[in-house]
Amino acid sequence: MRTFIIIISQLISQQCFCQISIDGDCLEHNSITVSRIMLELFGQQTVQQMLDNKTSVLFTLAVDTSGHVSEIKKIRTQIPLDKNIEKKLKRYFHKHRIQMRICYSIDFGSVSYERGLQIARNDFQNSEKKYIVVGFPGELFTHYEYYKTYGYKGKSYNSKLEYLMLRLNK
Repeated sequence: MRTFIIIISQLISQQCFCQISIDGDCLEHNSITVSRIMLELFGQQTVQQMLDNKTSVLFTLAVDTSGHVSEIKKIRTQIPLDKNIEKKLKRYFHKHRIQMRICYSIDFGSVSYERGLQIARNDFQNSEKKYIVVGFPGELFTHYEYYKTYGYKGKSYNSKLEYLMLRLNK
């Protein structure tokens, strides 16, 4: 039994349990995570104002080998953020051990999906820390104008906040 446990623990330690993704929806997934955090921390009214003012936020995040955010390196916006807001965000990310996907862009014309994923995993395993950029609202509003005209999944909406809520609940 002891040998079995040792073998299992060695296999587990060699595996990459990180959130590596080479899929097209990777950035969108990270934007959904950050949007949920923004709603939880600041509420619908503040998020509505940010969306109406076309305020976007870019986070430069340090992630460990499991995809957990270990540090917010930088927060960029068009208008400077209040220091209390920045502190609140940093505390939240640290306290809740937020896990993000690490997005890789692979040219599939030259490699298969499986090989591309293996290249990404190897690259990630060979470094202690990676930096990723995640946006709010980020990728979620790429097709906003189209969906505003034709509806999102058959549903219409009256505000950017309603659209965001539809995207978060998909």
